Amino acid sequence: MKKIISCFIAFAFLGACATTTQPPSFLLKETDKVGIVIDIPNQPIHRHLVLKAMKDGGFTKAYNADWNLKQDLFNKLKNEIQKSTQATVVLLSPDQVNLKALPSLLKVKNKAWVANPKYKKEYDHLANDLGLSAIISVTAPEKVVYDTGSFGAYSASASVGGALGSLIGDAMASTMRKESKGYGLLSVTKKGKTTFYAFNTFEINVDLLSPPYNPADLGKLSSLDNIRNRELFNFAEPDNINTIRPDDWKLVENALQNYIDVVATDVSKTLSSNL
Repeated sequence: MKKIISCFIAFAFLGACATTTQPPSFLLKETDKVGIVIDIPNQPIHRHLVLKAMKDGGFTKAYNADWNLKQDLFNKLKNEIQKSTQATVVLLSPDQVNLKALPSLLKVKNKAWVANPKYKKEYDHLANDLGLSAIISVTAPEKVVYDTGSFGAYSASASVGGALGSLIGDAMASTMRKESKGYGLLSVTKKGKTTFYAFNTFEINVDLLSPPYNPADLGKLSSLDNIRNRELFNFAEPDNINTIRPDDWKLVENALQNYIDVVATDVSKTLSSNL
């Protein structure tokens, strides 16, 4: 059975699990500034998978679309945040921020969030030099977007046994996990039937800087995982899978726009809550 694997929302905290820290009192005011940095591709792609018994195939092809998804994402985030808070929202360029530091910008110490000493320079730059009270980043790293439906592949290690069995099991499982990066159309052909999805690999980090806090504790954005990749039931299979009709690309764009609507609303709710 086919399974679309939702690429998880990664919150900016050290480790990987939400903690049980006490949320601070936090209310964005007119004097507060929220920075948003968006580092996603300019164009969507078509990721096509052909699943075969002996060897999988497919291709990845860029699509020249005038979607301007980056600007739309920023505008929607800005509008929703300003609806529910008094804060100023500014767009930052990726070269203004160390994107690699953001997932570990904060850490928990004595059951409280603090600036991670390893990235104190980056924290001070955001909080002091740029004067930010919160930072939101959206990136699109490579993620698993599809699984052929057999997590049981890991059981191969049990039948073979030992380190060799584990290696074989992991290798089999890895061939079943299909990765991509960015956003666009995902098509999967199996046994002569093709299914179409709008997909994205967006990874969203949210950090409050004053006081330091990561909203991962609240779990308010976790529901976004469930709608990240959406099957397009009205997508008509083309005569040539390499040539997708503009009307069908519009279905993909609409699904992605609906997704970022929800992202903007949920991020805004997180920042507007009295934590």
